Amino acid sequence: MSRFGHQSLEEVSLTKGDVKEAYSLLGYDEALAQSIGVEPEDAPVDFILGLHKKEMAASMSSYQRSLLSKALLVIGKERDDMTMIRLARDNKTFVSVDEAYAAFGAPRECTDEGLIL
Repeated sequence: MSRFGHQSLEEVSLTKGDVKEAYSLLGYDEALAQSIGVEPEDAPVDFILGLHKKEMAASMSSYQRSLLSKALLVIGKERDDMTMIRLARDNKTFVSVDEAYAAFGAPRECTDEGLIL
């Protein structure tokens, strides 16, 4: 059974006090913390956003994506991180500059302003 269980979104009450559960939903559990030697609250923002992106891509339902966004929102509020909060509220994932270039099939050193348009 997945960590999402069979609860409805209304039954899941992730609040600011449930930060540990929020990290766990993104895949940052005790085993990961021990294997990399970094507690979730000390992990870099980029690492957390990467976990969120990976879990969003693997999610099989809108319910799961909503729950993952809710988890990111809880973590973002705990860290006072506006990027996390904004992504969570918009139900989106972080895209790096390199990923954006790759999505357009453009080399990183491309300076063509037409690409932006």
